[in-house]
Amino acid sequence: MTTPLATIVVPAFNEGERLRTGFERLLTAHAEGRVDLDHTAVLYVDDGSSDSTPQVAAELARQIPHGQVLSLEENQGKGAAVRAGIFATQSPLVIFTDADFAIDPRQMPDMLAALAQHRLAVGSRVVKGHINYGTGLRTRAGRGFNALVRGVSSVELRDTQCGWKGMQTAWAKVLFHLVATKRFAFDVELLVRASYLGITPEEVAVSWRDVAGSHVRVARDSLQMLGDLAKVRVATTLPRFLGIQAPEHLTTDEISQICVSVGLPGTPLLTGRSGERSVLAVGMNESQATKALAAVRREFHSGTVRVVSIPEIRFARHLELALDQR
Repeated sequence: MTTPLATIVVPAFNEGERLRTGFERLLTAHAEGRVDLDHTAVLYVDDGSSDSTPQVAAELARQIPHGQVLSLEENQGKGAAVRAGIFATQSPLVIFTDADFAIDPRQMPDMLAALAQHRLAVGSRVVKGHINYGTGLRTRAGRGFNALVRGVSSVELRDTQCGWKGMQTAWAKVLFHLVATKRFAFDVELLVRASYLGITPEEVAVSWRDVAGSHVRVARDSLQMLGDLAKVRVATTLPRFLGIQAPEHLTTDEISQICVSVGLPGTPLLTGRSGERSVLAVGMNESQATKALAAVRREFHSGTVRVVSIPEIRFARHLELALDQR
């Protein structure tokens, strides 16, 4: 079986029927040659659903070569579900979208082309005009939230909430290590943290079609998003990155095999400005990261677990995934 080039992460909470709608759109895109399911994994992340979502996701996943399901024990929010999917991803590129594929998956080639040149690419429904959310209230709320985001943060995009974003996976795992927002405003924090790392998002024009049954509730979720935005704005501390420098005599493949053997598959491998390479432990707390890197150290027979600064990552020569090449 071929190794996927990209993984599409699909978070879902009580959205069994919307998953079917999105799956039909995905199959149409595949039939038209716009999505290559032989080289694309689809990872459904069930966010603690209480309906048929886990069963539907499993049924759909079985119908494609690289279908996968990840289930969270309890509902945590869309941001948390996407984050879990990102850390489970093993392919070089990752895209996340909504359960119903409201952003037409036939636009996949445009996203892949952007990710060949950029670390982060975001779908934008306003590159060619304005967003109409289907009702006047939702449209005004969406535009108002975006104006607020642009006013109080470093984010200049006119469509922060588009459910179609892609990243080079190594950078995705680094970025989501910094993202703490669990619900709908996680997109904004993702873009804010990207600016910390000197990443400028590439906008990709997309078409969008609303699908009935969305779990977004304008009044309740707008208040939640405003609260989350306030937390992002005032945050003074961020999770630290822990890493360990790899011995010079090891090849990238050898480093990858060691990481896989100790339970760190698909972890970012940072090449610094002086050429030194460091394995980063992301997506876990410091205790877990320390234990994981201690296991790596035993295999390296050298090295010290240390804090890797954000400037080191921002100005790195290269960042890639330590992947199992077997």
